[in-house]
Amino acid sequence: GVEIAIINLCEKLRNDYDITIAYSSENTDIDMVLRMSRYAKIVNLKYKQIEVDTVVYCSLFCQKEKIKAKKELRWVHGCLDDLKIKLPKENIDSYIAVGTTCKKQLDSQLVDQESILIYNVDNSDIYKLADEYSIEKRTLTLATVSRISREKGFERMLKVAEKIKDVDYIWHIVGEGHDKKY
Repeated sequence: GVEIAIINLCEKLRNDYDITIAYSSENTDIDMVLRMSRYAKIVNLKYKQIEVDTVVYCSLFCQKEKIKAKKELRWVHGCLDDLKIKLPKENIDSYIAVGTTCKKQLDSQLVDQESILIYNVDNSDIYKLADEYSIEKRTLTLATVSRISREKGFERMLKVAEKIKDVDYIWHIVGEGHDKKY
């Protein structure tokens, strides 16, 4: 989900920028924070305030009062209508949507502003593995665990499936979704 998108983005940017990941929730997944610490400085907002050039809020529920920034961006990873969430009233310089459906729903809630569409930075290792995979008369077993919805990018599975079309494989999809037709 959003955590993997953050890790992938940090991995791409870490050589060019000083990155700080701030969190505040008592329910934070500490293992994920440790994974993120490989690419960024980690700050718990429960104990500290920070001052940065640009902040990218990756959640709709943030402790904005703990972060002072010259520029504020909100990176929206879900479809607001589907999740039945109303965008908070706030001053944000730019909103970023991760998919076309997400953007459409986000824009419908914005006033005097339109979001920017930027697909999640993905780690293309899965495509490399699909290119390099050699098979020795056995069945490849794959699993995808995710909420099943358009914004999760299941279309990418088709690209991988096309690359391994000559391989016997079973692909398990585990998850639930609101759109039963999808």
